[in-house]
Amino acid sequence: MTRSVRSGIRPEDPSYLCECVVAFQITFPLANTVSCVAAVMLTGLVWSADGPWDVRKALSSPLLAGSKDRGRRSGFFYILDHFSAHYNQLSLFNDTIKKMEKEKSTAVHAAQHLCDLQEKLLERKAALFMGLKVKSILATQERPQVEVFKQSVHTFYEGCISYLQEWSSSFTDMKCFSWTLLEDPPGWDVVESCLRCVSSKLPNIHINETELFDEVTSVKTYTSDKTGLWDRDIKPADERWAEIFTHFKHQHVPFKNVAVICQFAMCLPGTNASVERIFSLMNNTWTNERNRLGLDTLKALLITRVNFDGCSEFHARLVDNHSLLKKIHSNMKYS
Repeated sequence: MTRSVRSGIRPEDPSYLCECVVAFQITFPLANTVSCVAAVMLTGLVWSADGPWDVRKALSSPLLAGSKDRGRRSGFFYILDHFSAHYNQLSLFNDTIKKMEKEKSTAVHAAQHLCDLQEKLLERKAALFMGLKVKSILATQERPQVEVFKQSVHTFYEGCISYLQEWSSSFTDMKCFSWTLLEDPPGWDVVESCLRCVSSKLPNIHINETELFDEVTSVKTYTSDKTGLWDRDIKPADERWAEIFTHFKHQHVPFKNVAVICQFAMCLPGTNASVERIFSLMNNTWTNERNRLGLDTLKALLITRVNFDGCSEFHARLVDNHSLLKKIHSNMKYS
């Protein structure tokens, strides 16, 4: 792996990256593949003065082998400079990836998670956070080595922050839609900024600003007593809005304008993980043995599988829907 650039690691030999990931997995058996890949990529964000580094050589150093005199070995500072601090930060990146790739994760969620990650990295950079274990090892080193390592940690944080700022710029417009997650009752100021964004992106969609203000007031009134209950039940944003719109529909409260903004915010996926899940479900359903399956039937099966957690939830939905049960028992299903 050659010296990396600030925008990320670019190995000349892709197979070497795979070898590095395997090496991390052997050394750290509790780490999953995503963590190991992230570790290899994150270590490449640091520029060091000693030229290209070798992950396989670093992983065989006395530090990881548990040698008693590891503080005196030349390989100690080699691995400490290039891995130990980054492994302390690895859980931060790994947790963010898991949050972004959850089901029902939208671009609004992704923008929020990336913003939170940048804020945490800025705080760690300001405090030069490196973990107690690393500090205890640094206490046995000479001052020049400690200063070099601290500069390396600072460079690591700068590289991560600049990398995130560069590649998360496409989520900038989605930050104003954070109120649609309904973590707090919405205010008109944040909704107005969303209205400006939606109007610029969808000029053919007309939203009545006066009606929208009254609808947002209704949403704010309804959510003021609900956010605590929703947070306790860990109810996702789409189910919160479904509850609001169902209530408004029964009470004849208008919501057509605020629904347009919600549809715009909720329809944009944060990552392609949800799309990949659909393709996996489609491949499991549309097999060689069922190659004559119609597209409409396939679509209905996928919608059912994606939107229901299991058979019990689907059964509960059917039991209360008498009109749908009547259609199922009729000949309409064959048409």
